[in-house]
Amino acid sequence: MCQFISWTEYKGELYYLTNYELNMRPGIEFEKKLHNNFYGDIVGHGAIKEYFGLHHLRCTDFECTDFSTPDNFPKEIIEDFKDGKFSDIGMPKPTSILKQTAMKTYNKIQKPNYYEYYEEELQTRKKYNKISIELQAKREYDDVEQGRYSEIELQTKKEYANIKNSTFRKHYKIMLEIFWTLFADPKNRIEAWK
Repeated sequence: MCQFISWTEYKGELYYLTNYELNMRPGIEFEKKLHNNFYGDIVGHGAIKEYFGLHHLRCTDFECTDFSTPDNFPKEIIEDFKDGKFSDIGMPKPTSILKQTAMKTYNKIQKPNYYEYYEEELQTRKKYNKISIELQAKREYDDVEQGRYSEIELQTKKEYANIKNSTFRKHYKIMLEIFWTLFADPKNRIEAWK
């Protein structure tokens, strides 16, 4: 699985996704297609190639998670990054790019958000586990309707995954907003990114 930030190169041209692409009609349709896997998939080379129609071409894929210096990225990406054009897509590890004072603010805002996410995910898991245990007991009691129980179990797993993913998506969106709001002020950035 690719990490933030990824880009692809074909015949000397750089291809990567920004908020601009995601807010255009094809990007909106693309987001619907990815649905709950959006934040996991949108940062990858597959998403970039699909969006720009590069799947069948021999592209060179790049990925860098080292934000200690902008020198690790092409200048176009640096400019777009500093302009906040990735705020709907992803973020680096905040400690790698924000000053300590900004990290205190980030953690202060993000911590309650994390606890809320964790609690929602925990409740969803408990509900799923309860249904799974009930299904297992019914299955052991009555082997005849095995197919029906498998169908219910599959549906339950699907519902659990949807709730878990949508809960994560909501949580991650808040994290992105916190990070990019802080990053927008150059005083909050480490020296290399000012």
